[in-house]
Amino acid sequence: MTTTLSATAIGAMDIRDVAEWYAANQDDLEAAASALRRAAGRLREAIRDSGPIQTTAGKLSLGADLMKWAPETANEFPVLGKHVVEVTVGTLAEAEQIIEVSLEQIPTARVAHNIKVEALLANAFQKVATPEQAARLAELRTANGKLVVAP
Repeated sequence: MTTTLSATAIGAMDIRDVAEWYAANQDDLEAAASALRRAAGRLREAIRDSGPIQTTAGKLSLGADLMKWAPETANEFPVLGKHVVEVTVGTLAEAEQIIEVSLEQIPTARVAHNIKVEALLANAFQKVATPEQAARLAELRTANGKLVVAP
């Protein structure tokens, strides 16, 4: 990596300088991030299996925010959990019907309706769609990928 900067320094820089720095160091940054994720994953697994690891910098262990709770915890301590039921249906009418029946049976239930687009299917469909459909899909899509530096 040609230049190392702190998060504070990056926050104070002009956005064009940040872009220059990122473009110049993207490959090294991505390699370092990948290595960090892999090392962290291996260390979490080792610590879960064998306990904390003593290093020259101190004891490496899992913090509370990395703990996972077994689902049975909610059965034994009901105040600590909630039961989430997920039902997958194909149409809005079916979703509305399930919500209506659920609320009739359990009026105190909190019901949420979320729509999930199957990204792989949408990407494949866009390739075979009519030009009008492809154009509309392009309008509905939001870029959410990694930053790419093109020469």
